Amino acid sequence: MVTVKMHRVKITGLCLFCSLSMLVAGCGGGSSGGDGQDSALVDEQSLSSEGYNLYAPLDSTTTYLIDNEGSPVHAWVSDYRPGNAVYLLENGELLHTGNLGNGRFDAGGAGGVVETLDWDGGVTWEYRYSSSSYLQHHDVEMLPNGNLLMIAWQSKSEAEAIAAGRDPSLLTEGELWPDSVIEVRPTGADSGEIVWQWHSWDHLVQEYDPGKSNYGAVAEHPELIDLNHAMNGSADWHQINAIDYNAELDQILLTVHNFSEVWIIDHSTTTAEAAGHTGGNSGRGGDLLYRWGNPRAYGAGSSDDQRLFLPHDAEWIEAGYPGAGNLLIFNNGGGRPEGNYSSVEEITPPLEGDGSYTYLAGAAFGPDETVWSYSAETPTDFYAMNISGQQRLANGNTLICDGPGAYFFEVTSLGETVWDYQSSGAVFRVERYSADYRGFDGTPLDDETSNQTPEADAGGPYSGSLGTLLTLDGSASQDSDGWITNYAWDLDNDGLYDDASGITADYSAAAVGSFTIALQVTDDSGNSDTDRATVTVSDGAAKVLTYPIVDTGQQQFFGNSSRITTPGEGDMFYGQDAQFDGNQPSYSLSDDGLTVHDNVTGLTWTQTADLDRDGDIDADDKLTFAEAQSYPESLNAENYGGYSDWRLPTMKELYSLMNFNGTDPMSDDTSQLIPFIDTDYFGFDYGDLAAGERVIDAQFWSGNVYVDYVFNNQQAAFGLNLADGRIKGYPSSGGGMVKTNYVYLVRGNTDYGSNDFTENGDGTVSDAATGLMWSRDDSGSGMAWADALAWVEQKNAENHLGHSDWRLPNAKEMQSILDYTRAPGATDSAAIDPVFNITPIVNEGGESDYPWFWTGTTHIRSDGSGSSAVYLCFGRAMGYMNSTWMDVHGAGAQRSDGKEADFSRYSYASDGYYFDMSPQGDAARIYNYVRLVRDL
Repeated sequence: MVTVKMHRVKITGLCLFCSLSMLVAGCGGGSSGGDGQDSALVDEQSLSSEGYNLYAPLDSTTTYLIDNEGSPVHAWVSDYRPGNAVYLLENGELLHTGNLGNGRFDAGGAGGVVETLDWDGGVTWEYRYSSSSYLQHHDVEMLPNGNLLMIAWQSKSEAEAIAAGRDPSLLTEGELWPDSVIEVRPTGADSGEIVWQWHSWDHLVQEYDPGKSNYGAVAEHPELIDLNHAMNGSADWHQINAIDYNAELDQILLTVHNFSEVWIIDHSTTTAEAAGHTGGNSGRGGDLLYRWGNPRAYGAGSSDDQRLFLPHDAEWIEAGYPGAGNLLIFNNGGGRPEGNYSSVEEITPPLEGDGSYTYLAGAAFGPDETVWSYSAETPTDFYAMNISGQQRLANGNTLICDGPGAYFFEVTSLGETVWDYQSSGAVFRVERYSADYRGFDGTPLDDETSNQTPEADAGGPYSGSLGTLLTLDGSASQDSDGWITNYAWDLDNDGLYDDASGITADYSAAAVGSFTIALQVTDDSGNSDTDRATVTVSDGAAKVLTYPIVDTGQQQFFGNSSRITTPGEGDMFYGQDAQFDGNQPSYSLSDDGLTVHDNVTGLTWTQTADLDRDGDIDADDKLTFAEAQSYPESLNAENYGGYSDWRLPTMKELYSLMNFNGTDPMSDDTSQLIPFIDTDYFGFDYGDLAAGERVIDAQFWSGNVYVDYVFNNQQAAFGLNLADGRIKGYPSSGGGMVKTNYVYLVRGNTDYGSNDFTENGDGTVSDAATGLMWSRDDSGSGMAWADALAWVEQKNAENHLGHSDWRLPNAKEMQSILDYTRAPGATDSAAIDPVFNITPIVNEGGESDYPWFWTGTTHIRSDGSGSSAVYLCFGRAMGYMNSTWMDVHGAGAQRSDGKEADFSRYSYASDGYYFDMSPQGDAARIYNYVRLVRDL
């Protein structure tokens, strides 16, 4: 081991770009190898590594490039302050992270957006990864294939953390932000596809709660992350602040500030393998392959064994550089037993020939000693408490950044300082690029200005029909000072340009969807450039839907309670019902005024609920369910409206009339109310107050009998309340009260409401009847409404199941996949086709049951507030009556509850659950599940 210590003079108080200090002989001294002798500095020009230095002050939108004389040679101006890293890419573009000011994740290193800027400052690509549930932060890494690795926080609620085994005393901020690694493939100027990801949350062990599946001895699982190893109760649990990639090993190096460690994980896995414990080159999935710096984090040592203290910027030393393959780490040094001071550590990880790392069970990962380190001669003279970093240079020197002090200096292997520079503010890191770096080709800094890089142009965007042969055209590519000698195409988007060659290429459109192709051109001097294009393939046939879903009509946007302006992508509450326009309601009234034709569904309806035709819609027009079943016979006998095929509508047919611009009554005053049906076409009235009814007693029968029982033993049929906007199972026969309801009859399109599901084998289910595609699996856990919207955004950012246009279904879309022939108590299944997977739960009454699912639709009250959102019950619709939990409305009901995770407006049952003050004591469900939908 070589330890070098250096006394240096720090220059302060000087302006940006004017504070270079070139140290000459006699200005400082160093020691190496423990000989304790000062060494005079030799001529600095012969020892400093030539090149250009890139850095971005954290309080500025400008990124600077300076030469070793301290002179500015170039600058880029972004719309964002750094968040935090900046790099110069081999194609000459600046890779710049940006801080969006996401108030949800208010911590150091917060970012949210990554962009690339050309040499002239034009934005060539921008990708946002920011919402209320996730945020890019600190560092990114460009991969050789052009994809980008980024570090991101993922929010976990207090309930989720405790459910995973977190000690509640370590949740002082009421949540956790475990880190993830996301790999993004650029797909357009402002878009990207998440093609791989790793989540620390998938690799936990804990000794706190023996009732959890991840319970185990931490010391026996160094490959896992101790959920209860924490500096404090801060939400920012790990604070991974640096990422590096080793292409030869296909491994990722992470610097874990709050664990005082570095971790290595396997990148050769699939996303599914990265979530587990097998697979990839290592055979260990996403588990940690190697960790170093603080054995206490995995129960393998004491404080005496800790080597890293809140580190930053671990990186592999590049091939061809002195120490190649070793790890170089900036050890910030906060909390060292001997006092706070910073150092740079170089270690040789115990790498085996197969890419694994030597480990002796029960011991700490090696090595025991560093092979080189740097610190000040009096160690506490050099202390950078946060940010900061280092870089091994080609000549063996090390460039060091004192981040909070914005001070950069270069030391030799003997610890001699041969170059330094003082900036202002604070700087995350500094990066030096040699004069012959490819990123300078074609710029004023090009050391071979005789040749300009060619410009690739892949043409497009292209579109065609399934089975056709498309011609890709790269003829717009050009070379300003030579000629293009080779055109190579990547048609399968694997990053390899080995699928076709030539100015043009044939592309076989073998599947429906949107695909990315790329062209690489190489000029006569060997310089290359690439360009991407999109190919969109359709099936070429017009889709005829037998079950088109009519849009809810909701056009207003709501937050957790009140109306809001239209949210943008990445904003809270983005992705709700009003964000999407489906098949807008369209009706035609017959000339005789007796019937209404739905131009979307093809169904024809009786125009009014005035069954006795006395001009009033009141209690006298209501029927029992048995009477409603017989009623179509009388209309068919008289050829009502010119038709003799009237029928009682199914629940899905009846729900097609639902208009969610309706408002839920809060009093008996109906003058300002809006019914949940279009009264420009349909005759409607509220409950008959004169007959002792309530305003909300405007329920309409469907023909669907509930296959189980409500109120323990009462037979029921489903109906739709067009006064308060809900579906419930109403008592229809048998013991107890028998309900009377209004009736609309329907005819035509007998296929309406019948699904045509196909399980696609890729985690999705298509419905040819509605033109919708669904995720086969649900979210697996419940969440508040805003979190449900954010979860969908996250899945789109991940290109979940190969798609990035998922949405939270609106009320009618979600209701379309209910199966009213099923119920937990009757068929031992959820009210959904078995082509779908659904998470089992235990309900309030202790029964095996199934969840309720959020929609993007807000339930609006008569005062204009939107504090509740609509959900559909795929399990029992529970209520608390006579101090007993029971199914009160049936699996297949549609209800609404509070959007916020706040039970204060509900009543508390002694068994730990909440209910509202309705006559049936409806269970309060504010943590509901999510199932994704998109258009085919």
